[in-house]
Amino acid sequence: MSSSSSSSVIKTKEINVIVVGIDFCGSPVINKDHWLYWGSRLLSSSDSPNVLVRVAEQTEFLDDETFETIAGCSKSENYCQRCSRTTLQSRDKLMYIQKEQLGLESEFPQHLLPDGKFNVDGFILACDVSKDSYLFHSNQIINIVKSISKTKKPIVIAFTKCDELSEETKKYYMNLFSGTKELKHVLSCLSPVETSSVKNVNVDYLFGSLSFLCLRSQKLMKKPLGYQEASLYVEQRNLHVKCCFSTLLSQAVPLCVYPKKCLSWNQVLADIDRHPDLMNFVTVFGSRVAFEMYERYVSEAKELWAINR
Repeated sequence: MSSSSSSSVIKTKEINVIVVGIDFCGSPVINKDHWLYWGSRLLSSSDSPNVLVRVAEQTEFLDDETFETIAGCSKSENYCQRCSRTTLQSRDKLMYIQKEQLGLESEFPQHLLPDGKFNVDGFILACDVSKDSYLFHSNQIINIVKSISKTKKPIVIAFTKCDELSEETKKYYMNLFSGTKELKHVLSCLSPVETSSVKNVNVDYLFGSLSFLCLRSQKLMKKPLGYQEASLYVEQRNLHVKCCFSTLLSQAVPLCVYPKKCLSWNQVLADIDRHPDLMNFVTVFGSRVAFEMYERYVSEAKELWAINR
């Protein structure tokens, strides 16, 4: 059984992004909008229902020559108003992958925003707590939260870039949310989630928790782990996943029979396709890293064979 939820990510770091005017108007990734579609993903868990999550991010694009906000479909609204919209529309809009994609869309996988519509079920207020982050004034955050609160949709606070944490910045936001009358209610359901997209720490938890709030399934929510504890868990999990995949490779291509038995990567995949250890590795590290690990393994096999012959 699975459910779906769509979340809108609101940034309280410096929201401006500089782009070439032709990319703003001509790229179907931007599509003359001041928001990006990040695609969808199925979040699965053994102790909760599967949830399909779709993500959009509100931002503001500036012209690379004038550094002024580029005129677009949503320029008439200020950021505080625009980021609380619960219905987004953009026909033929493509999923954003990376900045190099702009103008070269045909060279990247193309995933359209389904039906050109995006209905927002919940919000993530992303607060950059890194050392060089831009601190939003309290009034700006209050106005954003007030605007979102009018939608009656759930909101979760995310502390981002915790791998580059500034304790002073984190303290600023904690004091702001816990000590400001207009913001206290935001923490009533869930304390701020400390995340790192670079290290994939608490990211699934963040979107999963918001999904449960959207589905009114708070009973399924667990208390968020602090960044250090969650980071240690991720490191240990990644090490275990890597060890299991390494063992799987050694079984598929035993060193003792190299080079009599030296399978190509495609042959190895045919042997271990759908194996849980391969699937877990690809989920965590990606298929490219799996291939690179295979190449290193074969290289080590060659060296060992050369030494022993």
